[in-house]
Amino acid sequence: MTTISQPLSREPVEPHRGRFSRDDVDVVRAAQHGLCARCAGVLSEFHADHILPVELGGETSLMNLQLLCVPCHAEKSRADLKRIRKAARLRRRAEGNQPKKRRIESRGFPRDPLSWRD
Repeated sequence: MTTISQPLSREPVEPHRGRFSRDDVDVVRAAQHGLCARCAGVLSEFHADHILPVELGGETSLMNLQLLCVPCHAEKSRADLKRIRKAARLRRRAEGNQPKKRRIESRGFPRDPLSWRD
């Protein structure tokens, strides 16, 4: 998650999760005409984003790259994080490492709410 205002060098943009080269970022920026991929706002500062997150099987390739403004990237990252956590839960459940949710059992309270008056 690197904020970029102008192309500086040919170093990778996202060193931790995936590496997009400056050339890739420049190509996508030209293809998007300098606009955010989600809100179509002008990209004065932007984040290079994986369309499909690496954790969900996305690749670090030009086809999986989009440039988003900072607010749109924060919103998409929150949504991606929910999807990633859900996929991890389902994976753990399929492997048998996470117990299924249990149904809450009744404590045996009487059905009649006024039965305490007797």
